[in-house]
Amino acid sequence: MDEGLEDAMYRLLKDELPTMTLISVGHRSTLKAFHQQQLNILSNGEWSLSHINR
Repeated sequence: MDEGLEDAMYRLLKDELPTMTLISVGHRSTLKAFHQQQLNILSNGEWSLSHINR
């Protein structure tokens, strides 16, 4: 999926389902625009949850 389609899809989801919980798995920095928190999972099993600043 290119970034333009990604943007359109996330905006449609936000508009049509404003109270849904959305979990994305990916590596693109563009995903941060559609989320409030980021879960980082390390190879040793450790994890951290951080707020996404805009």
